[in-house]
Amino acid sequence: MLYKVYQVEQSPTYMQDSPYGEYEAVMGEKKDELRNATVDAVLSGLVYESTDDALVDIGKNFNIERPEIFTDDQYRTKLGRAWEIWKKSGTPAGLITAINDLGYPNVTILPEYLQTGNDINGLPVYQKSLPIVDLNPAIEAAGNYWSNFWVILNQPHSFTPHLWGASGKWGSGDAFGPYLWGSVSGSPTVLKRLEQTIKQLKPAWSMCRGIVFLLPGAPSWGNFNYNDGTLFGLSPSQFAVHYIQEEWEI
Repeated sequence: MLYKVYQVEQSPTYMQDSPYGEYEAVMGEKKDELRNATVDAVLSGLVYESTDDALVDIGKNFNIERPEIFTDDQYRTKLGRAWEIWKKSGTPAGLITAINDLGYPNVTILPEYLQTGNDINGLPVYQKSLPIVDLNPAIEAAGNYWSNFWVILNQPHSFTPHLWGASGKWGSGDAFGPYLWGSVSGSPTVLKRLEQTIKQLKPAWSMCRGIVFLLPGAPSWGNFNYNDGTLFGLSPSQFAVHYIQEEWEI
């Protein structure tokens, strides 16, 4: 029963007559408004009960931004998996799932360097998994950054090579650097979302050096384990790279 009815009916008889009855009805109506507002406030914090316009606030609470390509229903479903997402945060499986959600079904995590054996002193020997020069000369010189990795996106995707073999360095005023074996053309918004997703969900101690987009005709890979000794030879014509740097490098 609404308060605007209950309050009048439960008032003393002499309070039900005009003008007191109208006063009691207004007071009851205000209680109804307060109750409805309270119910709405509670529901707005529940993923599967909230209105669509409340999803962004729920996402802020879960630290899960809404991807630009998501519909309301897709975002609601993702927010409903918040606990699962953060349980898997910092794992290859969690990162791959998040990129799958963005519309890329064929994702692989590949270490930048793989241990291929030991030298005569028993020290590990590392070799690059892909023929890509790192943007950071210090990393390139060390040649054994076991915590670095590439995110490989195989077809289907909409990205294409931009330029090849140019000289210069990214951000130096020249077009592209000697480290860029092929930057990509595609949606800047999607690239930004991919980069944000990777930085948010990767292990804190690791560095993703970039996203490698395999082009039509490049080999298809299955899943593999970190440091399993597998090396992949690709020619620069078979991929394009969107480089990612840590904030301290820029």
